[in-house]
Amino acid sequence: MEFQLAFPLAVTLLLLSFIFFRKEKMSKLLDLDSKLPPSPWKIPLIGHLHHLLVGLPHQSLRNLAKTYGPLTHLKHGEVSAIIISTAKMAEEVMKRQNLMFINRPEILSAKIMSYDSKGVVFSPYSEYWRQIRKICVLELLSVKRVQSFRSVREEEVSDYIENISLKAGSLIDHSEMIFSLSSDITSRASLGNRCKDKKVDAILKDIIRDHRINRASCKGNDGEFEEGLVDLLLTLQEKSELEYPFTEDHIKVVILDIFMAGSETASTTIEWAMLEILRNSRVMKRAQGEVRQALKGKEKIQNIGYLE
Repeated sequence: MEFQLAFPLAVTLLLLSFIFFRKEKMSKLLDLDSKLPPSPWKIPLIGHLHHLLVGLPHQSLRNLAKTYGPLTHLKHGEVSAIIISTAKMAEEVMKRQNLMFINRPEILSAKIMSYDSKGVVFSPYSEYWRQIRKICVLELLSVKRVQSFRSVREEEVSDYIENISLKAGSLIDHSEMIFSLSSDITSRASLGNRCKDKKVDAILKDIIRDHRINRASCKGNDGEFEEGLVDLLLTLQEKSELEYPFTEDHIKVVILDIFMAGSETASTTIEWAMLEILRNSRVMKRAQGEVRQALKGKEKIQNIGYLE
């Protein structure tokens, strides 16, 4: 008799508890949704992905922006994303509110590739991140350091132009050629030679080892050697003047960040810039005239303000 009374009571309590917690969760979700930018209707599990299947993705996003404004909230499955569609709003997010958006989501593949998020790209905003960024900006990407690789850039660009000339009259994959150009420049500047090996960790280990041997040999013989990015990072490691430990993994991930940013990002920017110039003959003529007038065989890059 007692069991018959206790069982319904327990079920009732569990049901009421479930309803209460469910209501609390829904209340929090509704409160969160009220603070998010507007969004179109969604489907369970896939979210808003079906809105991107009509036409090209960037055109679909443009159409959504026309309806819902410069900030749009979309869910890719269960992952939320905020779509920014105007330059003014992008400036607000990336410059004025940058600290609110500075951290990247934790992704397992990115964590593995960045040696447990030790690099500039995937490390969370912290004192450690500021230190790594300072190393890149002041030591690796300073004006003096960039100018020291001028001969590398000139050689690679010369090879790039020669390859285009050899293929005159035939179809070329310009995207691939630009990516190859930017990756070769970055590879030679950061690693000392062109890198086609897909086993990133293994080749980074070999390069660091070779640089250590070369440095030791030159120091032992009182010789001089041209200091590259790897040598500079090894010097920072040897001095041990940083607030945080600077291990071989840190050297690898800094080189990898520079290589990835200098290859894919640079090539994409160049590719789209060239495409837009080719589509607009007036812009192309003005850019060509400025370059021919400013350079004239001399180094006057600061004079090409329109092209910048």
